[in-house]
Amino acid sequence: MVSGFNNEKIREQLGEILEKENNALFNHLKRMWTQSPIKGISFETWGVLFNAMIDGLAIQALLIKDFPVEKVYDGLEQLVKSLTRQPTQEEIK
Repeated sequence: MVSGFNNEKIREQLGEILEKENNALFNHLKRMWTQSPIKGISFETWGVLFNAMIDGLAIQALLIKDFPVEKVYDGLEQLVKSLTRQPTQEEIK
């Protein structure tokens, strides 16, 4: 995997793929959220962060024997749900 990063053409292609994924996540999050769930973190940054988590988890699932795929992706789903949850009136006060 790392040797591919030393190949200029492969690195350029991977970079383009990552940029497209980041942009797709950014656009999806803009439609899903009216504002960032954490002040100071832009939609663009959320896209990059989620893409890094998803790609990192995929690499771990490929390389670690007995990686708890379902458990980890369930945790990621819970993270997204908690970030997406609308605050109650009491929480806003």
